[in-house]
Amino acid sequence: MLVDHGLMFTTLGGYALATVWSELGVVAPNRFRTWVSTVLVALGMVAHTIALSIIAARTGRLPMANLYEVLSLFLWFAVALFLALQLWRPLRAVGAFYLPLVTAVAAGVAALAGQSAIDTRGRSIIVVIHGGTALLGFAAFALAAAVAVMFLIQDGLLKRHSTGRLGAALSSVSQLEGLTYVIVGFGFISLTISLGLGIYIAGQTVGEWATQHTALLSIATWLVFAVLFHVRLTSAWRGRKAAWLTVVGFAVVAAVFAVLLFTADTLHGFLG
Repeated sequence: MLVDHGLMFTTLGGYALATVWSELGVVAPNRFRTWVSTVLVALGMVAHTIALSIIAARTGRLPMANLYEVLSLFLWFAVALFLALQLWRPLRAVGAFYLPLVTAVAAGVAALAGQSAIDTRGRSIIVVIHGGTALLGFAAFALAAAVAVMFLIQDGLLKRHSTGRLGAALSSVSQLEGLTYVIVGFGFISLTISLGLGIYIAGQTVGEWATQHTALLSIATWLVFAVLFHVRLTSAWRGRKAAWLTVVGFAVVAAVFAVLLFTADTLHGFLG
């Protein structure tokens, strides 16, 4: 147990250092700083992956049995999406806006190390996929919100004709807007899968799923991003309005995520 705890603190150190390098990359844009930051994130994720693997090997189950493990898995998804974005469409400044959140979550995970877990080995694969796709969707919305904030800042700088170093570090508004939409789409698909499986599970285990507050909160989150897609596809309501809706949507996601984590019921009782 001490080994995976040590690995989590190593993970926190890697993400914290990456955050510092990312912030320096905004103050003084430099491709080397971006590269160093990405490498530090990757090294932190290696330690994180080993820590999760040790838990899985020791317990014979996926790490989703308490707040520590669920937050840790969410963190893993969040970092995996960040690295995937950097490989697909590198954004020099995204780490400066996204990695502080990653580091804050990592600090919370490290602080919770050693928390007792409930036995989840009897859970069906449907429940595992339901939980995993929900965490993946939440992580995608967090990344989308960071990119949306970058768009809002860059758009504001351009309108004031005052870009400076920050504007030089940020990508074009068209690229940021397009990436936000793609990431939100990915998260929306993940959340849709999770919601559909959650409704099925709730109907099988607690009867009237519509009376479960967790299901209602999840549906509310889904509706926020369904509205975002609708207005994005059918009207000219794009640009700053769509970016603000993405940020507000993530705030809703964060609130729902917190409620689901700290609510002990038959479906989401991670705390045991």
